[in-house]
Amino acid sequence: SAAGMRFRLGARSFFQVNGDMLEAAAAEMRAAVEAVPNPVIADFYCGVGTFGILLASRAREVFGIEPDEENIRFLKKNLGLNRIGNYAVCEGTGEEWIDEILERKADVVILDPPRRGLDPSLVSRLGTGPVPMIIYPAPPTDLVVETVVVPFSGAVGGEVKVTYTVRNAHATETAKGFW
Repeated sequence: SAAGMRFRLGARSFFQVNGDMLEAAAAEMRAAVEAVPNPVIADFYCGVGTFGILLASRAREVFGIEPDEENIRFLKKNLGLNRIGNYAVCEGTGEEWIDEILERKADVVILDPPRRGLDPSLVSRLGTGPVPMIIYPAPPTDLVVETVVVPFSGAVGGEVKVTYTVRNAHATETAKGFW
């Protein structure tokens, strides 16, 4: 369980077992999402639905994109278990769903990619979207950055402000040519 929600998962499912870290990441995401009134959220590679479910109460609609059949079965169980009604399960890869998500005018995109990383075509489409906010919930092994929130203007080669948490210290930087 996390933030009052319960989750079922399989033997191959990824789930942040450090409850304190999961709660901290969820709190950072909630704070970021609250800046967008009634957002449409797209959670790419959502697994068993952890982040989308934790943010669903603050969203108009959540799209959970997931290619793994076992994760999809547990995702659907978790939606029922937590009585989430504003969550659409999108079975397939991010590359297969990106155009639909952009047509739905997602306000917030959560990117929690598989180990192989994000397909370049998905990154390219996100860059031309535009998507107002991208959240990357990085595990602490990724340069010890716990949560990255990128308010994205969609301007390729433009400026992007990146807000992140590194071991409980908050920072904001401006990156030029980031996308």
